[in-house]
Amino acid sequence: MFVEFKGPPDQDPIYSPVCTLWHEVWPNYSNVYHIINWYDNGNGVLDYCDYIDLQDINTGIIVTWHVEDVATDLILREKIMDPRCTWWHEIYPNYCRWHHLTSWE
Repeated sequence: MFVEFKGPPDQDPIYSPVCTLWHEVWPNYSNVYHIINWYDNGNGVLDYCDYIDLQDINTGIIVTWHVEDVATDLILREKIMDPRCTWWHEIYPNYCRWHHLTSWE
């Protein structure tokens, strides 16, 4: 499964992943999960060989996942014909700043 960080925008998910929300981009686009527990491999950052408990926001089902990789430079998005009224997550230069698109030409 591939997920992208959804929020909260003021929390750094690499150092503090518990209570963060994640948006599934593959294989089922749009599911949202909440990290309710983190089993660190001992280095203090969310990365390879950590385990996380993900709770599906809609169903409440909790599943433990093994973290295979964490990337901070890749954004996957569904193709949108009219992007007005959508929210965008900034990667650079202000990581985690959110922007609401109000117009489009």
